[in-house]
Amino acid sequence: MIRRNVKLLRMLVFTGGCVCILLWTKGLTRETPSFQVKSEDAPDDAQLPSISQDTFAEVKPVNGSSEAEVFVDVTEPESSCQHTILESLDQFYDFIHRVDIKCMNLMQIAGRTDEKLLEGRRVCVDFEYLRKDHCLVYLFGVDGDWTFAEEINRKLGCKVYVFDPAIEQDSANHSSSITSYKMSVSSHLGVSGDPPKKDQLLRIMEMLGHEEAVIDLLWVDMPEGEELYLLDDLFSSSHQVIGNIKQIGLDIHPMNEGMTERIRKYWHYFQLLNCHGLRMVTRQPNIEYENLFKLNNKTRSKKYELLWAREM
Repeated sequence: MIRRNVKLLRMLVFTGGCVCILLWTKGLTRETPSFQVKSEDAPDDAQLPSISQDTFAEVKPVNGSSEAEVFVDVTEPESSCQHTILESLDQFYDFIHRVDIKCMNLMQIAGRTDEKLLEGRRVCVDFEYLRKDHCLVYLFGVDGDWTFAEEINRKLGCKVYVFDPAIEQDSANHSSSITSYKMSVSSHLGVSGDPPKKDQLLRIMEMLGHEEAVIDLLWVDMPEGEELYLLDDLFSSSHQVIGNIKQIGLDIHPMNEGMTERIRKYWHYFQLLNCHGLRMVTRQPNIEYENLFKLNNKTRSKKYELLWAREM
């Protein structure tokens, strides 16, 4: 009887041990759950398009809006901003005629186009935008008239650098704070000649030891259409310096020829200026009779001077 009970006990112990081993083995082979971690660098959707003429042709307004919007890659790959598609000439001119930043102290500075402008060429001299006697100005284009460079130096005490391939070095008799160079700007490396007649803005700044300097005012008064060369360079080869520019004065020539390629390029660069924190401060239409025309019962001009300032 005792032997039978011992034998039964052994069988129970053996059976229990087998069950435990079986359960333990099953636990080892069970698949461990996995978790998928989304990379912060990966975009939610496919890569967003950069602006092009194809974009202008294909993108349509959404949700009944009159202004279609896309996202446009700007100079730095990791940054993007909203870009409004140009739908009409009215939209272009309405943009020019608006004011985005209020400047408390707009100073009129005499220039060669003064008598042709509604209120003359003006610069924002609020302290955050320009410190008198401690300011740096780059001026591209003088067309033989040094009035603006001289007035900037005289009224504001700025150090002025003038760039114009047509200037005569020997005939220039100006303040020691005005330095001139017989050259212009291009998005390509040294163009035409040695020293080059055109070069990238970044390389020009490096040549002058200004690569880390803040430019208080960059004024572009180049021959018709050539202002686009500087804007192209500013958002391509020389994009590193745009964050160091406080104000940009820009003479543009939209003319009166409909929705031209030039108009579209202006619009594209206006959007990029906004992307980089620059906002419209003032605009001055050229009011010479031959430059004025009517567009949908509104008076427009073939030429404008625009002033942009960095949003502080």
